[in-house]
Amino acid sequence: MTDFTEVAQVRAFLTRLLAAMEADTSTEPRIDPAAREQVAGWIARLDHPVRITLIGPAGAGKSSLLNLLVCEEILPTALGGVPLPAVALRHADGYETAAGWWDRPEERFDGLALPEATALAPDILSVGLDSELLEDLNFIELSNFDDPAARANGFFVLNRLTDMVIWCSRAGASWTARDQELWAQVPTALRRRSICVLTHADRLSPQERAACFDGTGAPFEHGFTAVLPIATPEGWQALQSTEPGAEQRWSRSGADALLKAIIEMAGSIFDSDLTKIVQEIEHLPDTFLTLGRDQAMEPTPSPAPASEASSATEVAETAPDDEAPDDGLFARWKQEVADLHARALSGNFAADGDFVEACCALVGEFLDEPDALGGRAFAGHWLTEEFEKARDLLVLMQYEADSPAGAAAALLLAQLTDDLAWGASDTAGVEIAEKPRKRA
Repeated sequence: MTDFTEVAQVRAFLTRLLAAMEADTSTEPRIDPAAREQVAGWIARLDHPVRITLIGPAGAGKSSLLNLLVCEEILPTALGGVPLPAVALRHADGYETAAGWWDRPEERFDGLALPEATALAPDILSVGLDSELLEDLNFIELSNFDDPAARANGFFVLNRLTDMVIWCSRAGASWTARDQELWAQVPTALRRRSICVLTHADRLSPQERAACFDGTGAPFEHGFTAVLPIATPEGWQALQSTEPGAEQRWSRSGADALLKAIIEMAGSIFDSDLTKIVQEIEHLPDTFLTLGRDQAMEPTPSPAPASEASSATEVAETAPDDEAPDDGLFARWKQEVADLHARALSGNFAADGDFVEACCALVGEFLDEPDALGGRAFAGHWLTEEFEKARDLLVLMQYEADSPAGAAAALLLAQLTDDLAWGASDTAGVEIAEKPRKRA
C-alpha cells in the first residue's frame, strides 16, 4: 500500500514512476506503452487547472461576467459584433492569443489579437494573460452554444474540456423552453457540477434582487449547486474604486459570493480527481508501485516467511479490482445493446441519426447514472475513459452529414462490449441496482 497524504507526494510518485517506465526496458512483465500514457495522463490531470465553461442564451452577459472575474476587459461585449467560437482564458506571463483546431496545430499571435485569430475560422480561441485567478482555474466561454450550426463544437468543449459549468441567465427572466432545451444538452455529470449566475441583477429593485436568493421556481429546480445573482456594473465600479467602502460594494454586487462558490466547487472537483487517481494507483501491479517509490526514503522491509510471501503473492495476483464493473453490469449492457439492435431491425429508427442518438443516450446512461450501476461501480476504472471517448464520437456523429453514422455507431457499441467483457472478466461481484431504463 502506498500512503499519500498530499498532492505533492502523489505527483512525485507519478513522476518517478513515469521516468522509471521510460528508462527501464527490462522490467518483467514488459511495460505496455498504454500504461505510460495512463501515468502521463494522471500527471496532466494534477497539473492542469480546473476548467470552467460559461454557457447560456445569447445576451445573458457571459462575456461581461468573465471579464469581471479576470478583472480585465478581454472579451468583446457589444451585441452585433463578429461571432466568436469557444474562447478559453488561461494563465500566461504576458498577453498572447492562439487560434486552435481539433485536427491541426494552433497558430499563435503576440498580444491580444482576437480579430486576427477569429479571421482564421478556428474551432477554439485561447487567450493568455497574467491573472492570479487563472493560475488555478481556466475559463471557456461558449458564446454560440445556442447556435445549431456550432452545436457539435460546443458538445466537444463540454465533453472533453470542461470540469464544471456556469449557466448564465438574466435575473428576473423566465426559464424558457429554449433554456430547457439547451440545458438538457449539457452532460449529466456536468449538470451536477454547475452554478447558475443571474446576471443584470443591477436592473432589479432591492426587493427583486433579494428574491433571487429565495430558492424557488426556475431556474432553481434544475439541479444547480448554487444560484447566485450578480450586478456586473456594480462589481466593476467597486473593482476600480479606491474610495472607502469599495469592498462592501464588491460584496453587494454578488461578485464575492460567486468567486467563493466557484473556488469551493473547483476545490471539490480537484479533490475528487486526486482521490480517483490515488485509487487507480493502488490498483497498479506491485512492480509499478515499486518503481514509483522513493527508494532512498523507503524502509527496507523484513523478509516474510516463505509461506507468507507465497500467500501474499497469490492474493496480489488474483485480488479483484473492486472499482471495475462486474459481470452483472456486462449482462445488463449486452441486453441493452440487444434491445437497440432489435429496435433497429424492426424499423423503430426513422434515420441513422435517431439510432446514433439512442446509442449516445445508452453510453451516457452507463456513465452518468451511478445509482443504476450499483453506486461507484464505474468510478476510477479505465473503462470510464473508453466510454467517454465513445460518447464524444457519438455526439459528433449526429452532426456529420453524409457519413455512415449508423454503421459506425454499431461498431462503437461492439467495441465497448468487448472492452466491458474484458474489464468484467476478473472482478468481484458488485450488486447492480435494478432501475427502469429510459428509452431514447
